[in-house]
Amino acid sequence: MGIKVALNHRTQYLYGKAVSLGPQVIQLRPASHSRTPILSYSLHVTPADHILNWQLDPHHNHLARVLFSGKTTEFVVEVDLVAELTPFNPFGFILEPGVANFPFAYTPDLAADLEPYLSIEPAGPLLQAFVAGVAGERRGTIACRLRSIPCSCAPVPAATPPGCWCRPSAASASRPGLSPAT
Repeated sequence: MGIKVALNHRTQYLYGKAVSLGPQVIQLRPASHSRTPILSYSLHVTPADHILNWQLDPHHNHLARVLFSGKTTEFVVEVDLVAELTPFNPFGFILEPGVANFPFAYTPDLAADLEPYLSIEPAGPLLQAFVAGVAGERRGTIACRLRSIPCSCAPVPAATPPGCWCRPSAASASRPGLSPAT
């Protein structure tokens, strides 16, 4: 047996003068495929002169599309629902005999289906630059991609041409033969 919980959500907008409201999409209804059973649900919208259509998005979530005909000084959305919270065991599942010990091997049929998700591609230049930047933020300096000199990390512009995107640190700028990178 679970616990019954009553929830009330109210959003209210007040306007200094009468305004026309455009179409509104309200996403305040729990999905029907959720684990928590919803015992009752109600949606109240003010102003009363509106048209409400229920729709489903591609993930099967409920959307209330509301159209208003006149002007109003107040827009209110109020939801009342009662849900039953029941405990469940997240580990209440059964493992197949072949996967009880890790690492395990997939059957050939399943391995072929999962191959796109299991293959690892080498890191490209953008990922390498990102990892280098994160490492630099943690250490304070990183090695420049081209010169292997200590430098302070600079943000990478969206259209960075190949080359150095780091600013040399004070120590490396004083070394002869090195010009600051831009």
